Amino acid sequence: LGEVRYFIECRLDESDSTEALTIISLYSLPHPDLLHHSLQTYISCVHQGDAGVVAVNIKSIEAVIAMIPKVQFGENRFYMAPCPGGAIAYLDGYIENEQEGTQDSNSNM
Repeated sequence: LGEVRYFIECRLDESDSTEALTIISLYSLPHPDLLHHSLQTYISCVHQGDAGVVAVNIKSIEAVIAMIPKVQFGENRFYMAPCPGGAIAYLDGYIENEQEGTQDSNSNM
């Protein structure tokens, strides 16, 4: 799980092709006891901040969720909730036209 900070497009090698990446700040693994006792329905994590910043391919994003702040066990934890409109947000994203090798940021599919 991660919080998207930035979207970037960059060249990873000497070719002219570019890759769409996102810079994310990771969350910890879910609290094991809460996850177990909730039958895998309550996912509570700690935000890693600047220590957990990584770049990932934008195509690896699988879902849009909300991480809701909640103080638990004396820690600033976040619990995962479905993001209203997450399915709609997928429609207005980054599109790669594989036939032409071009990339477009357009909601007209």
